[in-house]
Amino acid sequence: MTREAIEYFKFHRKIFCEDYLKICPKDSIAYQATLKEKEFYDMAIKALEQEPILDKIRAEISALKSHHINDCYDDGFQGCRTNVLHIIDKYNAESEE
Repeated sequence: MTREAIEYFKFHRKIFCEDYLKICPKDSIAYQATLKEKEFYDMAIKALEQEPILDKIRAEISALKSHHINDCYDDGFQGCRTNVLHIIDKYNAESEE
């Protein structure tokens, strides 16, 4: 579904923005509005192309589990909890930037 959405936005960006900008007078309001519309398509495509944040977190937690499983049992899961919270904080900070 995501791949189809990306292709949809790329197709419409080309037709409604890129092709139109080639023929539209650069000093017109229509040109400025079309540039803004193109920015919308660019942002939508970029967002769809990013790996979902939960998949990144899941992958990182899975990697931790295999390395720190004994530590987790030894200290009552405090090590795992700390590592998971650190990963979540890291991705939360990235999303705020």
